[in-house]
Amino acid sequence: MSRTTRIAIGASAIVIFSCLVIFSTVQLLPSALNGFLSKGHTNEVYHAPKKNIWSDLDVTEFHQILDYLYNVPNNLNLTRAANSSTWDNHIAVIEVLHPNKTDALKYLDSDDAIPPRYAKVIVNQGSTEQAGLVQYSVGPLPPSQETKIEPLIWPFNSGRNFVKNPLPHYEEVVDWFGALGNEVTDVIDDLLGEVRETA
Repeated sequence: MSRTTRIAIGASAIVIFSCLVIFSTVQLLPSALNGFLSKGHTNEVYHAPKKNIWSDLDVTEFHQILDYLYNVPNNLNLTRAANSSTWDNHIAVIEVLHPNKTDALKYLDSDDAIPPRYAKVIVNQGSTEQAGLVQYSVGPLPPSQETKIEPLIWPFNSGRNFVKNPLPHYEEVVDWFGALGNEVTDVIDDLLGEVRETA
């Protein structure tokens, strides 16, 4: 018997043995699970004693906030993202604004009322001389007569709700690099040899 034949038989034996072990384990699994459940373990559903105050915004809340921001008069001067350029104010992020720790602990440790829900909205502000990313709180949710858009300052030590955007018109920078690359292809060819385009 040649060495190649012995290797093939050995590999086949390993595969067959592995299959037998896997199939026997799969057949034992339901009986092991039944034994576990019959010892007093059940499939009970756990219910939290308090409502989750950190849960993400759901789709309905998200659309309500968008509708509120675009349709209720405010000072944000927003342009819908599909129609915006880097020179416009547009929404960059909408996410849940987690409650202040003090309010959360009052609710969790006592019978205090659940803290009202707020959203954090980050606006990419490109329509001003100094472009920036500006954070606002929007709430309470769902939007109502009490809902307000306010600068989001309380989570930060700086006392401000914005950061300067050092590269507000990044598409123009990318276009400039592309144009520059086209202008220096002859130099690159001289330095590196022929460069073939792959598209």
